[in-house]
Amino acid sequence: MLRLRVKQAMADAVAIGRVWRYRAGAYAPSGRVVPSGERPAEQSRFDAAVAAAEGELENLAAANEIFAAHLELAADPMLMENVAEKIAEGMTAADAVHAASGELAALFAQIDDEYLRARADDVRDVCHRILRQLVPSEADPFAAIPDGSILAADELAPSDTARIDFSRVRGVVTRCGSATSHLAILARNRNLPAVVGLGDDFDRLDDDTIVVLDGPAGELLIAPDEHTAAEYRRRMEEAEARSAAADAYASQPVTTRDGRVL
Repeated sequence: MLRLRVKQAMADAVAIGRVWRYRAGAYAPSGRVVPSGERPAEQSRFDAAVAAAEGELENLAAANEIFAAHLELAADPMLMENVAEKIAEGMTAADAVHAASGELAALFAQIDDEYLRARADDVRDVCHRILRQLVPSEADPFAAIPDGSILAADELAPSDTARIDFSRVRGVVTRCGSATSHLAILARNRNLPAVVGLGDDFDRLDDDTIVVLDGPAGELLIAPDEHTAAEYRRRMEEAEARSAAADAYASQPVTTRDGRVL
C-alpha cells in the first residue's frame, strides 16, 4: 500500500473504488497550407463551428454559470481576430483554432492572480469545443465509466464534466488543476471526494487499481491492503446511509406544533 499526502483534497468525505483512466486525445495539427482561393471557405467553416459551439453553450449556461462565461469567450474579439489572421495566412480553420488556443492560454497563464490564471483552462476548453465541431470525434468516452469508479484524468474541463454521469463516480483524481478550478468547485458542491493537482504521482495510478480518497485526512491510498480497504468501505457505506436518511427526513412534510401540515 502506498500512502500519499495531498495538498488539494476536495470535500470532507471518503471514497474507495477502482481507477478508470480517461485519456483525452490530443489534436495533431495538419500543417497544411491552404491555397488563397480556399481561405474564405475555411473562415466560413470556423464561423459555423463557433455558432454550433455557442448553441451548445447556451443550453449548458441555463444550468451552470461557468458556461455563461464560456459563451462570452467563444465570441471574444481577441480569439476571433487571432483565428481569422491565421486563416488569412493559410492555416486550416482547425489548425488556427489550435494555435490560437495555445497563445491565448499562455497569456492567461502568465497572470499573477490565481483565479485569472486558472481561466487559461477555460480558453483551452472553449477552443476544444470549437475544434470538436471542426474535427468530429468518436462517441462519448465517458459512457464507458463503470459504476463505483474513481475517475482519473490528466485534467477535466467543464465540457468534460458536463458529459459525466457522476452517479457512477465515487471520486476523482487529476494530475493538473487547482483549488479554484471548475472541477474543484464542483467537487466541493457535490461533496465528491477529489484530489486535484496530484502532479507526477498521478503516474502511479493504473487502470483497475484500487485506491482510497480520504478527504478528512488529506490522503490518497494506492492499492490498500484488505483490512484497510474493508475499513474504508465500512466508512463509505455509513456515510451513504446517513446521507440517505437525511434526504428521507428532508422530504417529510413540515408540521407545526398545533398539527398543521405546511
